[in-house]
Amino acid sequence: KNLNDSRLATNLREAPMNSIILLEDVDAVFVERTVQKEAQASVTFSGLLNAIDGVASQEGRMLFMTTNHIERLDPALIRPGRCDVRVEIKKASSMQMKQLFLRFFPGDEKNADLFAAKLPKFELSMAQLQGHLLENRANSKLAIERIPKLLQSTKPQKTDRMTIFEHLRRVGLEQYTAYFEHHGYRYRDEIEGLDDKRVKEWVFELRYEPLVLHKFKRLLSGDKDFSMQHYQLAELSTIREAFIAAFP
Repeated sequence: KNLNDSRLATNLREAPMNSIILLEDVDAVFVERTVQKEAQASVTFSGLLNAIDGVASQEGRMLFMTTNHIERLDPALIRPGRCDVRVEIKKASSMQMKQLFLRFFPGDEKNADLFAAKLPKFELSMAQLQGHLLENRANSKLAIERIPKLLQSTKPQKTDRMTIFEHLRRVGLEQYTAYFEHHGYRYRDEIEGLDDKRVKEWVFELRYEPLVLHKFKRLLSGDKDFSMQHYQLAELSTIREAFIAAFP
């Protein structure tokens, strides 16, 4: 809260050699080159860039930045030289599910394989799985039997209160989420009445992207044919659950 450009630069410069520095949820501070309204820090975007690799920056330290929305980050922040390695930490794979199960039930290989086989890959976080296993840690078979309950609890939000990121993601336009959120549109139902001309004013490059602009026009106009062709109404985990219920 009391951090400013000068203090940030000083902290990074005075960090011990071979230290690891973490900037967590960096997307929550900046929307492109502007400060998020919710963020109280007085660090500017240029101040952050200068602190990372400006003239006074120091070598011999490892800097990690985390984000849940890499598409919201300004390219200048994550270009090579500032961000040399990008690692996507996906949701749980089948192997991770099995290994986590075995941490709770050591030696129960058979049920571990069954547990992993019944769950969709890369759709559940390790935290969600850990919570489920903690609730059922007394009985490995119960942890498997209650998988439908776990899948039910991880269903996406109702479409009438869906986040704008999720709404745009389902039609391949999620990279423009930051513009909507910056102008106060955080949920799908809030964009009623918004048109492509307004979006074009926000995003200068759309003037040179007629196909993308046309996509926005159809989406914002409520074109039902467009929704039927492009909109994914359910996540794979939800579809899988429905299939398992219908064909046990």
